[in-house]
Order: sequence, then structure tokens, then C-alpha cells
Amino acid sequence: MASRHYELTRRLPPFCAAVCLRIRKKLLKYPGPEFFNGDSVVVAYSGGSDSKALAVILHEIGVPVVLAYLDHQLRPESGSEALEAKAFAADIGAFFASDQADVRLIAADRKIGLEEAGRDVRYAFLEKVRRQYSCAWIAFGHHLDDLCEDVLMRLIRGSGWPALGGMASLDWERRIIRPLLALRKDELRRFLRLLGFSWIEDASNSEPFCLRNRIRHGLIPLIAKENPSFASGIRKLHRLAEEDRSYWQHLLRDAEAKICSDQSMLFLSREHWIHLPKAVRLRLYHSLLSRFGCSINADTLFSMDLACCSGKTVIRRFPGGIALIARRDGLRVGAEQDVIEVTGLRNKPRKRGYSKASNR
Repeated sequence: MASRHYELTRRLPPFCAAVCLRIRKKLLKYPGPEFFNGDSVVVAYSGGSDSKALAVILHEIGVPVVLAYLDHQLRPESGSEALEAKAFAADIGAFFASDQADVRLIAADRKIGLEEAGRDVRYAFLEKVRRQYSCAWIAFGHHLDDLCEDVLMRLIRGSGWPALGGMASLDWERRIIRPLLALRKDELRRFLRLLGFSWIEDASNSEPFCLRNRIRHGLIPLIAKENPSFASGIRKLHRLAEEDRSYWQHLLRDAEAKICSDQSMLFLSREHWIHLPKAVRLRLYHSLLSRFGCSINADTLFSMDLACCSGKTVIRRFPGGIALIARRDGLRVGAEQDVIEVTGLRNKPRKRGYSKASNR
């Protein structure tokens, strides 16, 4: 550690060395993953200041990098930007992986928004690169300004706690790290300028068609005018959320260990959950259903808990043909037809308005 500290402070401007050492310290504090044993990390690279700064920082602190660039084919200049990404990878001695995806066509086919389609194909591409190069982690350049936007978006959408605290800095399930969340965008740009690097400005970041841009250019300036320390407050909120998230994951681990899996269905005996505190039960329902891609809000969780604890047989249906059935022996979650067949219940037609209430 001392030799790396000396090397960075000798080679880099003081501000840049301090940023690199700060991120190195952050990575060393992550529980579990080893970032300095020679394994490569995939960097989700776009050419913008955040992903470029991330790639440079990881390179400077000795973490081998695989630069992964996906051309969304949404802008005429994206082809030349892919060439710039390849050249930059060569400059820092990183492996380079790239691909193309017609995001506009994918969004139309799936009947979803451009932002959601772009995010889905990008995550799939990055996971493919991670496996191809046998990397342990995918690194994103999200910074504190992104975190402020994310918290406000979650607030608008009605997220609960600790999700309201923003994106996780370490996501074990998806193998994602976000080491720059405590740094401002201006700090990353200053870092690049001092080292002589330029970056690409994405004009779509100023367009008002997506919620994130409206928050960035409209809502956040108003909040910052009322409270200049808004970003600092979000940083503290995020730290608290990270601690609470870790606590709840630890607390739920024992209950989740008792879940039985049978092909496309999960079962949890009533004796393993009925006496748990309500706060734990609510998170347990969420954990069970999220494994099947179900999105559930607080109203649905509370109504489910009331019904499940009643001791009566209760069925709750969710989009995608997923159902939760609570009986005296326990909870079953899975494909609706499978759950119905196992429990021996007749698949009665839904009452008017029932599925809407169930899918909240």
C-alpha cells in the first residue's frame, strides 16, 4: 500500500493522486471481493467523463480493465465514438469489447421506453463480456450527482426503505460495483483535465423526454438553491441506507435459508415466518416475489400480510402468470398453474377488480 501511495503521488498531480488513493481505499473496504489480485474488471464505458475517469482511476491503482462499449445506434456519431473507445483502450493498455444493438427497434418490439430498452441490452452485453473475459465484477461510473437523481426518482416512484437511499455501491447478485458514488461529476472532470484527457458529451442528456433529465435540469437546481448541501445530505443518506441494506440482508438470510425450491416453485413453511416481526415478513414476501421478477409496492405487501396471517387460504396473482398462495401449511410462490396444481385448488375466474388490487 505504501509503495502504491508513493508511486501515485510521484507520478500524478496531487489532486489526481488523492482521487486514486481514495478509490483504492474504497475498494479495499468492500467486504469479500479482491480487486488487487490480478483479476480484470469490466468497465461499462460510454466515452463520457464518468466512465473515462473510472477507467483511468482503476488503471492507475493497478486494477486490470476490460473496456466494454455498446453502440445503441441512437445517434449518427455513435460509430466514430466506438472507434474512439477502442483507441482509448489501447492507450491505457486495456482489453476492449464492443457490440451494437438497435435499441429503438428493441424498444418498439417489446413496447417499452428507449431508456429501459437501452438499460436491458446494456446489462446483458456487460454480463456477456464479464463471462467472456472471466471477470469477477462489472464497474459503473455512477457518481454523486447520479445518486442524487436516483434518490429523487425513487422518491417519486414511491420506493421504500432502504431502497430510497439510492443505487447500491456493491451488488453481489449482478456482480456490479459503483466505486465513484461519493465523488461529484465536477471532481471527475477536473481529474481528467489535469491528466489531459477529453471526453464525449452526449447531447441526449439534455433532452427532456426522460424523467432523469427533467430531474437533473429542473428539479435538482431548485432543491440546491434551497439547500446548497443537498448532495452532501444524499451522500449521508446513502451511507445509512447501505448499512440498513446490509443489516436486512443478514437478518433475512436465516429465513431465506428455509425456503424450499421445487423446479418453478418456492415454498416456505408457515412455522418459519408466521412469528416473525411484520417488517421482516414484508421483506420476505418481497424477496420471494422478486425472484420471479414481480414488482410490488407497499400497499400490496401490507394487504398480502393481512391476508396471509389470517390463516385462510389466500391467492394473490401477479403479472407474468405468477401467483402466491398462503395456506395453513405455508407460502407457495411460482407459476400460477403449477401452484394451483400442487395445492389442489380450482383455478376460479378472477373477480372483477381483483387482479388490479393484487398487482399493485
